[in-house]
Amino acid sequence: MFGTPLFFLSLSLFLLWCLLFFLSKKTRVEQILISLAGLFLTPGILWLVIVRFVQGQDFIHISAIRWEDLLFVFSLCGISAVIYEILFASSFLSVKKKKKIKIDPSASHWFFVLIFILSIWSGLSLLLTFLFEQQIIFAFVVAGLLVGIYMLIGRRDLIGNAIISGCFIMLLLWLLEGIFSIRLSFIISQIPSTSKGIEQWLWFGTIGFTLGPLYEYVRHYRIRS
Repeated sequence: MFGTPLFFLSLSLFLLWCLLFFLSKKTRVEQILISLAGLFLTPGILWLVIVRFVQGQDFIHISAIRWEDLLFVFSLCGISAVIYEILFASSFLSVKKKKKIKIDPSASHWFFVLIFILSIWSGLSLLLTFLFEQQIIFAFVVAGLLVGIYMLIGRRDLIGNAIISGCFIMLLLWLLEGIFSIRLSFIISQIPSTSKGIEQWLWFGTIGFTLGPLYEYVRHYRIRS
């Protein structure tokens, strides 16, 4: 656990996350929300829930997830949210000027909207897992794409941003994986095939593809509140 490349990388990313949190005041709320969203959508977490409450097994028999995995995902998603804001802030502001929409100004409103969307994602994943007997990693990918596409139907101007966001987080993961030779245990342990790296990139690419538009959706409520 301690002393591994993933441990040092996760710790370094978390320190960078903290630095961005203190330096970028305007994105603090979004940074926390997207970090928690990535953590919430971690395949290993839902896998533990399924095993514990559906199959009746105990957590003590499960070693598929480590705390540095969670710290890595939490930090990476939050950092990506800040970078996303820097890259696409101008395009969002141009859309903001065109649309004059009255919404609920309370912060709790868009917070519960975010939770609702994430719950739909998890619910679809569970549905695909049990009804169609899909592996949980592929169920999450398909459900994430469905949620992302649904949001893009109402915001077609974000299609390019979603694609770039998905490719960006895959590129970032590829660079980190190549430099530090890391593997995330919660993904690797659930995939019996030999092409583990591809599924790992697909998962993070789906997170980027969906959380990109979701970030703009949250910002839509945040800026107007």
